[in-house]
Amino acid sequence: MNEKCINIDYVKEGIFKYLKIKGMYEKGRNSIDETEFQRIYCDFYKINAIRPSKEWKAKYFALMKKYYGKKDTSFATILKEAPKSGKNCSSMPFSFASKLLHTINNDKHIWDSRVLKYYKLPLRPTGNIGDDVRIAKANEIYEEIYKKHLENMKSYIALFDKLFKDVPGVDKISKMKKIDFIVWGTKESKSM
Repeated sequence: MNEKCINIDYVKEGIFKYLKIKGMYEKGRNSIDETEFQRIYCDFYKINAIRPSKEWKAKYFALMKKYYGKKDTSFATILKEAPKSGKNCSSMPFSFASKLLHTINNDKHIWDSRVLKYYKLPLRPTGNIGDDVRIAKANEIYEEIYKKHLENMKSYIALFDKLFKDVPGVDKISKMKKIDFIVWGTKESKSM
């Protein structure tokens, strides 16, 4: 992958929003309750796209507050407790659970449809399976994303650092998030 593959303006805009969220979150767990934090967070992570109810948002941000500062929290733990979404509130929010986890621990990666498409991984566990099996299968996919990120870590971080070294605050972005940004910002994954 090279810089011609990256939608630079798209990623830069994402970096600015991400750093705003990160800065607000780091002010303390009470910042999670602030309307401005929730507005920017929901916009950046596309939560508003599912048109969540006030109750769903309240549960989601309460979960974030519950695990504030608990960096050893697992994807499966968040997924078990995350409010379900969808028409009948039966869909597990894999992507939103990973984004909540990443907010708690910036060394964790994001589950995103663009990342999954880029790596040619399934978008979600499918089939008539119970929640425990669905969570176990989702965790396998989540770990596969991590393995793919590690395979590309050195080159993707070098590319990120080359392209975005002049963006203010970029030094506060974790290695894993840099990889997320590169994969998320590829023109191929964006157009898929």
